[in-house]
Amino acid sequence: RTLVTDELRLTEIPGHGITECFDLRDDPDEMINLAGSASDDPRVATGREGLLREVVALLDSSQVPFHAA
Repeated sequence: RTLVTDELRLTEIPGHGITECFDLRDDPDEMINLAGSASDDPRVATGREGLLREVVALLDSSQVPFHAA
């Protein structure tokens, strides 16, 4: 799953433990993974919160009832 904003791109691959987060303003070529260190950059947490909000919004707007999904 990927979230892209004007400021960052965050990608998380569930089940594989892979997270990438890039500051698109300071690193437009996506060379420095902010999630690649032992202590993630605070922008990684911000990206995860945004990704979670988007996923929840998509689930909440589904036309299929939850019991039928």
